[in-house]
Order: sequence, then structure tokens, then C-alpha cells
Amino acid sequence: MVSSGLYETLTYSFFSPKVFDKINLPLDSDLRNVITISNPLGEDFSVMRTTLIPSMLEVMQRNILRDNKEVGLFDIGKVYLNLGKELPDERIKLCIGIAGEVDFFNLKGIIENLINALSVDKVEFERETENNVFHPGRCAKLLVRKRYAGVLGEVHPDVLENYDLETRVYIAEIDLATLFEASKTEKKYKPLPKYPAVLRDIALLVKDEVEVKKIEDIMLKQGKGIIEEIKLFDVYKGKQIPEGFKSVAYSIVYRAEDKTLTDEEINKVHDAIVKELEEKLEAKLR
Repeated sequence: MVSSGLYETLTYSFFSPKVFDKINLPLDSDLRNVITISNPLGEDFSVMRTTLIPSMLEVMQRNILRDNKEVGLFDIGKVYLNLGKELPDERIKLCIGIAGEVDFFNLKGIIENLINALSVDKVEFERETENNVFHPGRCAKLLVRKRYAGVLGEVHPDVLENYDLETRVYIAEIDLATLFEASKTEKKYKPLPKYPAVLRDIALLVKDEVEVKKIEDIMLKQGKGIIEEIKLFDVYKGKQIPEGFKSVAYSIVYRAEDKTLTDEEINKVHDAIVKELEEKLEAKLR
């Protein structure tokens, strides 16, 4: 987190039950089922926290209202879930908060840095529209090996208003135990490639609702064995793009481990990718 430009903050393990309303948490959410402290210092410290997000928002609020225009913070701490047992279920969470000249993809990049550092594989980012804390169009779930591992996104404007904030704030809450379980501690040596790579760019016109992951899944399926890397380098909406559509551009790196690929071999795969994108996603080449 520090290498991604963030500063660590530490927050209390207890807070007020009123924070659930401030972050627009549904009344039937399991996170409202809290452990109550029998001798609290006051209402503001009367229950054990079940999420780090309200605490992070308070720290973000304190910084932004004191004219700290570029905020990047992280907090690692336990949440205490009431599962009806004698003792609460304690889980270690990572919460990230950023604001300023940043956007959703800066936050996603920070999480990807963490995933790469831990050598976690089979990671997916899936669109999330049911979380009231976040903007419905700028929120994603983090899935690790098909298991829910956290959420990231832009805080909902209604929640920002509850914290007297006018600037956009981006928050993530990640379950560290899920990441650690999927982390690969063994490092494997991979020799430098013997054969040259071939770079092909492709620009597509797709509907707004088409997720880039679906595009990439088709590319990887058709190019299995010879696609080394896919890079999304541009997403554009403007005057030249019809309403309800977006332009996405990729660089595809083709390389085989055992030979130099010919133009004919690459064209065959590239054409198959374009054909399936047209058939399944109604994509059009630009």
C-alpha cells in the first residue's frame, strides 16, 4: 500500500450504530447485527464495527475539509461479525480511501498492485449495482477463485452528502484472509522468450453495457496458447461515437514458446477473435 503512494491510518474498533444510516446501509443488512459494548465510553463508541468503511470516510472527511486536496489512505484492522456464537467472528480487512486527481481505475490499480505482490491468481472484477454505499455505475466486486473478497468503487453522492463532502471519494474494503489463502508463496523461474512477439492493435465499437472482461475472455479463448498479453489502452466516448456506445482499444501480444509465428497463423486467430466479438457482443471494428 505504501508503494502505491498511500499513508496508513489507524481507527477505533468501535463506532456508533448511527453510521449505518450515514452510509445508506439497508435495514436488513447483516452488518447491522452488531456486538454491543456493555460499558461504552458513549454512543459514538457503543458497538463493535462490522465494516471499516464508515471509519475511513470519517478520516477522509477530516482530511478533505482541512484542505488536503490529494488524499490516499489505507487502514488494516479487524471487523467483528455477530454470527450468534459466544464470541464474534473476527476478520482482518483492508480499507483504502483516495480522493483528488484520481478515479475508479486508480483504485483498481492499487488493488491490482496488491494482488500481483501476493501472487494471487484467478482474480475477477465484476460489476456491482446493488451496494447502496457506492455509485451504481462505478462499483465492482472483487472475486478471488470465484469467492467474494471485497468491494471497490466511487462513494454514492448521497453518502458523500451525509459526510458534508462535495469531492468524489473512492473506497475499497478487501478481506485479507481470502487474499492470503489464495497467495502463492512459491516462485517459479520462467526463461526469457526465445522467439519474437507480434503486436496487433484492435479498436472496437461496443454498447455501453458490454463489460471489457467479456471482450478479453473471448480474446483469450480464441488465442489460447499464442496470446501472451492483452492491454486495454483506450476507452473513448465522444462526438464521433454514437449515443449508448463506447470505443475500446486493445494491444494484443502474440507469441509462441516453440516457434516464430507466421502472419497466416496470427491472422487466423485474429480473425476468429473479431468474428466471435461480432457474433456474441455485436462489436464492430473501428
